[in-house]
Parts: sequence; C-alpha cells; structure tokens
Amino acid sequence: MPKRTPPPRPKTRKIPRATVLLVAGVTFVLGSAAPEHMFDVTFDRRSGVMKISVIEIDDMKRPLLVSLMAFEQTLRMVETGLLTSYVALMINLIVTARDVELLREHGVLKSLLADDDEAARFFSRIGEGCAIDYDRQAFADLYEDLRQYCNSHFYYRCRLALFDFRRNYLGSPWKTISLVAAASSSSSPLRKLTSPCFLPKIDSHEMMFK
Repeated sequence: MPKRTPPPRPKTRKIPRATVLLVAGVTFVLGSAAPEHMFDVTFDRRSGVMKISVIEIDDMKRPLLVSLMAFEQTLRMVETGLLTSYVALMINLIVTARDVELLREHGVLKSLLADDDEAARFFSRIGEGCAIDYDRQAFADLYEDLRQYCNSHFYYRCRLALFDFRRNYLGSPWKTISLVAAASSSSSPLRKLTSPCFLPKIDSHEMMFK
C-alpha cells in the first residue's frame, strides 16, 4: 500500500509577544540604527538571536503609517506588502508595556509617546485601520524559524508544561488545597512551583504559535 503524503503544515501566522519569546530563550539585539533599514528584522535559529532595526514611534508617525499601508494595499495584487507585514510583526511582538520596556532596554525601541502603555498600543491601533492578511506576509520564514526554535527549546517546553499544570491543578483554591494535602510530604518543592516569582503572569495561550 503506497504511503500517503502528509498534508503540508499550515504557515505560522502569529507568534508570541516579545516577553514570552524571552522566556523561550530568544535574545533581542539592535540591528541597524538607521531608520531607512527599519524592515531589516532577522532571526538566527541556531543562536536564538533576533536582530531588529531601531523602531522610532511618535504621534506623527501613526497617521503616516496608516496612509502608507492603505496605499501599499491598493498597489499589490499577488506580492506581499512589506510595510503591512512589518506592522503585523510589531503587533505580535509589542502587546504590553513590559514588551515596550524590554525592547527599549535593548536599544531597539525609541518612543516619544506619553508612556509605555501608549507605546504598546501604537501598532495595534495602526492595524485596526487596515486589513492585514497573516497568510501573505514577508516575514513568514522568520515566523517559522521562531516556531521551530521555541518548540525545540527545552526550557520553553518546560515552562509550557508548568503553565498547563497550573491551569489544570491550581485553577481554583479547592484544587490547590487538595493538591497540597496530597503532597504534604513534598511541600517545599510545591511552594516553589506555585510561587509568583517562579511563574510570571503569562497565560499559556500566549506561548502558542498559530
């Protein structure tokens, strides 16, 4: 009986945000500091290093980017829109103020907005004004390399297993009490496992690639 060829794996459409990727072992470094190279974003699957050219955001750039994205989408037929793909990538990476803080500390992000929360909403607000096709994007290979790197990273898989453990066994006070009572002989490791310092506030679904 001939072997059936497995269907091709769907393209990775979305990736976790920057702080979650940090948990997975990804290192963020500044690529080019020249604004004209803003689309130069690369990921080395061997070292886990993502290079991002400097991101400069302020109130004046939002309407400009929205207009440029709209213009780009009227021109392209089959080819992927580079600016639209870039904004989609930033929407994935920058979700919370912690993501902004992380990228700023690595010299990647420069913001003239009021605070980090406002900076975190910068790209998502741009995305609200334009249609983004996540199946056709210039950074598809980067997304796939990130997925393969994180899924093969032992520490990341352990963290994901711990999040599942917390959700399934520590989802309510009664589950926690029952578990503590059943494992009283090993209470010290359990206290470490449930410590807020050991498990940061990241939902398990945020660690998934889509």
